[in-house]
Amino acid sequence: MHEEIMNRHEVRASTPSFKRSRKKISDEHMTKSSFTMGQRCSKALYLNSKLPHLKPPITSLERKTLEAGKIVGRVARETFPNGVLIKSLHTAQALQETQQAIDVGALTLYEAAFSYDDVLIRVDILSRDSVDQPWDFYEVKATTYTDCKKEQKEEYRNDIAIQVWVLKKLGIPLRRISLMHLNKECRYPNLDDLFAYQDYSHEIVQELLDIESRIQSLRVALSQQEKPNISIGPHCEKPRDCPFKSHCRKDIPKPSIFNIPRNLKKWGQFERGVISTDDLMMSDLSSEIQKRALQCYQDNRPYFDKKTVSELLNLWEYPLAYLDFEAIDHVIPRYPGARPYQHIPFQFSCHIQRTPDAELEHEEFLWTSPDDPRSAFIHELISKVPKKGSIVVYYAHYESKRLKELAEDFPEYSEQIIDIKDRLVDLMDVIKKGVYYPEFMGSFSIKKVAPAILGKTASYSNLEVGDGIEAMLAFEKIIALPNDTEEQQNLINFLRRYCEQDTLLMVKLYQWLKSKISNNN
Repeated sequence: MHEEIMNRHEVRASTPSFKRSRKKISDEHMTKSSFTMGQRCSKALYLNSKLPHLKPPITSLERKTLEAGKIVGRVARETFPNGVLIKSLHTAQALQETQQAIDVGALTLYEAAFSYDDVLIRVDILSRDSVDQPWDFYEVKATTYTDCKKEQKEEYRNDIAIQVWVLKKLGIPLRRISLMHLNKECRYPNLDDLFAYQDYSHEIVQELLDIESRIQSLRVALSQQEKPNISIGPHCEKPRDCPFKSHCRKDIPKPSIFNIPRNLKKWGQFERGVISTDDLMMSDLSSEIQKRALQCYQDNRPYFDKKTVSELLNLWEYPLAYLDFEAIDHVIPRYPGARPYQHIPFQFSCHIQRTPDAELEHEEFLWTSPDDPRSAFIHELISKVPKKGSIVVYYAHYESKRLKELAEDFPEYSEQIIDIKDRLVDLMDVIKKGVYYPEFMGSFSIKKVAPAILGKTASYSNLEVGDGIEAMLAFEKIIALPNDTEEQQNLINFLRRYCEQDTLLMVKLYQWLKSKISNNN
């Protein structure tokens, strides 16, 4: 640790038993997770403690994030081998195991448990060179860090500070304080540089100065009979959506300022008491899309710009190939040249209409092996997608980026891949520029747009795999299961159905657009 921190917090140079310095343990601990939640919003902490049933069921994204954290934690320990893992989830037992490991001279600890003044922490990694040396502290995160926003880094500071505070109070000497994260420059198979490190010694200085008063404030909030009176705000969404976001917004009318597409002024409007779309004026909004949405809400009728839609669709050339990718973003790269969280395509669906009156054709590809899917994916894509005509996707940025990466990683196919990329046309762009339904509720996702326009039959709610994250989780199960089992075959069928739904709905949306133009409705 930097000398400034060492002097400020008077960390001793030896490791005494922390049993003598900690206070009596109660049944109700504050943890680093609850502390960081409370720093973001004390009402969220109160609800999480007193009314946890208000939290919605865990989402597929949250399940994926939790699993990524576990994977990265396990791999991070391999960077500091021969450590002692504190396995117990029971507080008293974990504290005892930690003290015993320190007493017998362990040099590296994983998930070490410490408690002071009913604040309980589990430290990801503590490591030292010898028993008479201070410890190096590592907080492990399953992120690449450079992509983190300021709110995420603030959460990291609080996360690390509460742990350092407990260790300081217990007289645990520290040398380095580091955030250990994935290195986005790492490329498989060389994983020697999988992790990168950020020095947080200076980052947490301010947090350590008033941490005790902040802990006490949270305890006061938790002791009250009523939840804290805290208004909704940006903290509800950053660095991620609060689990109580829906509960706290239950009285917000719909549609509201929160259903205006990309409304970056919404919190200023909220502070002024402008909440319902009936309270908004056109001058309150910036873009034509926003103003169009507001008009639809206030008039309670859809918008269709025949001229714009017609001009955009007239740029498309037959044969039309409706294409959708699914990809896996392994937190620890597995395939040659891949980096952490790189999206590796493993599936596509392609509906083809060669002329306006031709029968619809369907081509598909799904990889089911643990091996690298990209060569087979590229070969099938090149062979099955027509060599000419427009290739229709929904949100072209995604498929375009995947194709660009494939061309870079497999230069022998780059000419054919770039040809496909250059022929992409974006159906979402047509919808954004020419269509709006009040039922979109501010979103242009196909999962919102298709049911609003085409009806309930276009919903994804009846699918066993209903979004891209669930597709990733299903793919992981498929490649882990023995071949030809009933469970694996069911998952394969679920994935095929989901991906086919995306491209089939694009076909139906295109047909609907053409019909609207022809009927002049």
